Amino acid sequence: MSVKIGCIADTHIPTRASKIPEKLYETFNLEEVKFIFFAGDLVILNVIDDLEMNTNAEKIIVVHGNMDKYEVKKKFPKLEEFEILGHNIKMSHKLKNIPLKETEI
Repeated sequence: MSVKIGCIADTHIPTRASKIPEKLYETFNLEEVKFIFFAGDLVILNVIDDLEMNTNAEKIIVVHGNMDKYEVKKKFPKLEEFEILGHNIKMSHKLKNIPLKETEI
């Protein structure tokens, strides 16, 4: 079984851009992306709300980055560990947050 995953990070909304480009939503929907991995620096929570409203992804998995506001850091972890289709995945904004001795890359 195959599954499409959309990866996104460093949108820095609203400090560097006003919103996620519509083309991203169109692409994720056209490609039938099932999971979205957001690897931090969204900056504000509304970005996740927009992804949920504008994509057909089943699940959005988020970690916070170094530039995220307090509300984002409070809601999402620095390191997320999860399983998809029998594969264990660790995701972080910074590689230094992932315990590499315990991780197969």
